Amino acid sequence: MVVSVVPETFRWALAGQGAIYASFWNRLLAAATPAAPVAATWRVATAWPKAQMPMALQLEAGAFPIAPPTVRALAGGPTVALPLRQDPRLPEWSTAVFWPAAAGWHQVQGPGKTSYSFYVFGPDDWQGPAAQQRQLAAAQRAAAAPARHPPQPTRCGSPGQRAGFSACSCLPRGTCG
Repeated sequence: MVVSVVPETFRWALAGQGAIYASFWNRLLAAATPAAPVAATWRVATAWPKAQMPMALQLEAGAFPIAPPTVRALAGGPTVALPLRQDPRLPEWSTAVFWPAAAGWHQVQGPGKTSYSFYVFGPDDWQGPAAQQRQLAAAQRAAAAPARHPPQPTRCGSPGQRAGFSACSCLPRGTCG
């Protein structure tokens, strides 16, 4: 809603000041007009997507599409419908999970005439960054895990050891593994 405090703007038009009249109403109506809908755009949300591995595709659009978008390999193959999950916090974002069958260029079609091309890498591509990600994940997992104490050796002749067990002879005196 836009409110003008300028009274009787029609007098500008009657007085031959059509440019001022047109400029005033142009600005006023432009301010009242809703913004144009955002053109739909796609992006790959997975770093280094690989064949036979799940990858996330994210759609940003003004409204949730009525028909599901489709994706296909540009080298040939079946066209697959992408089921979208709308983000509850940002309704203009939707995400789809896609499992590409082969490496190479792929293309998403929809919504409407929107299309987006992306590349899927082979299993031997990007091994260095992937190894670094695995090492970082292992280090984070090790740091988050509770400290484990190594098992303590038992003494020979302890209640849990059988009589006549000969493994004690090869260990330091008085301990068993």
